[in-house]
Amino acid sequence: MLVGPRRTFGKNDPGTLAAQFPKLHLRTGERCRPHTDDEIVLLRIWNLIQSDVGGKHAHKSAAVYAQCDAGLTPTERAMVSVRNVALIPGLGKIDAPGLRSGVAKRTLRLEDVNVHILSAYMAQAPADLGTPLTYRQRADKFSLASAGASADGILKRQRAALGLDHEDVSAASVTLWRAKYTWDNDGIAEATDVSGRRLDNLYGLLLTRVDVKTTPTAPPSKPRMVNI
Repeated sequence: MLVGPRRTFGKNDPGTLAAQFPKLHLRTGERCRPHTDDEIVLLRIWNLIQSDVGGKHAHKSAAVYAQCDAGLTPTERAMVSVRNVALIPGLGKIDAPGLRSGVAKRTLRLEDVNVHILSAYMAQAPADLGTPLTYRQRADKFSLASAGASADGILKRQRAALGLDHEDVSAASVTLWRAKYTWDNDGIAEATDVSGRRLDNLYGLLLTRVDVKTTPTAPPSKPRMVNI
C-alpha cells in the first residue's frame, strides 16, 4: 500500500495502513507532556500520506496537524485565515494570532514538510484570503472552547490510528513538542518566541516528563491535561 499506485484512500484503508507503522513503547508522565521526536516522525509520515492520497477530510486533518507542528496552539489554528499563510518552500511562514490567556502574536516558520501538507490542502479547498484556513464554526458565535475541541478530536483520532493515544498526551502535545525542540536546538530565547509565552510559563509546561512511580498499594496519579 505504501508503494502501490497513487489513489484515494478507501473506507478501510487508513486502519490497514496504520497497522503497518512501527509501534513505540509507552511513555508515562505525571502531566501532559510534549510528544517525543519519534512520535512526531510517525505523525508527520502519517499526515504526509494523508495529504498525498487522502480524501477531503484527510487533507483537512493533516492541515490541522501541520499548523500545530509549526507551533500554533490547537485553539489558535481556528483563527488563522488563508491570508496568514505563505506556502513557499524554504520560506514558508504562518502568522499566529495569539491568545488572551498569555500567548503572544508571532510569525512562525513552516518547515517544508508542513508547506507540502498545507499546499496539498489548499489545492483541495481553494478559498479567498479572508476564509478561515481549517476551521468552520457551526454556531453563529465563535467559541474558543468549540475551536479547541475541534482540533482535539482531529488530533486524537490521529494518535489512536498510530497507537499513540496515551493518557499523558493531548492535542497540546504537538505544540509543546515544537517548543521543546526549539529549546533544545535553538535556545531558550528562540523557544519563548516560538511559543509566544513568558519564560516561566513555558518552563512550567515543558517540565512535565516525569516518570510515574507506582506501588501495589498506591495507584498512579491521574495525569493533568494541559489545554492550550
